[in-house]
Amino acid sequence: MKIGGVLAFAALALGGCGSSSFLGSDSPTDTVRTFLEAAAARDGPTACGLLNGHGQQLMGAYGGAGRRSCQQTVSRLAALPRPDDWEEMARGTICVYGTGGRDSQPILVIYRRGGVRTTAAGSVQQNLGPGYRIMVPPTPTSPGAVPSGAPRCDRGAG
Repeated sequence: MKIGGVLAFAALALGGCGSSSFLGSDSPTDTVRTFLEAAAARDGPTACGLLNGHGQQLMGAYGGAGRRSCQQTVSRLAALPRPDDWEEMARGTICVYGTGGRDSQPILVIYRRGGVRTTAAGSVQQNLGPGYRIMVPPTPTSPGAVPSGAPRCDRGAG
């Protein structure tokens, strides 16, 4: 009986958490959009919580200014290359290529920079449990070509 109560409490605690950064979203495009929105807001805990370990290392190295944690980098995005692009990326179109079950799926973020169509590339990976994590975060300095295959796209507000 005690074990059942502990398991029920743990399930309730996790279920009531509501944080997409804990488990990621069931949608790869939602996971990427939430990451971009958090980065644009300079919310390191949320943004970095949506990245796997490799993605956190890459984000920590963004801008090339020495060793920083992912959260330190996100909090300093205003001082790093193309700081205004993060908001535009969060409002852009996010396309995921390939199907679930692969090691990673390429993503392409299409947005506008000064009225010009711009892209940023990355990749997303399904968790062993529910949700997705970003393996390679799309950044304003990671332009990408359109991957092959049929995309699943989510158009943002921009």
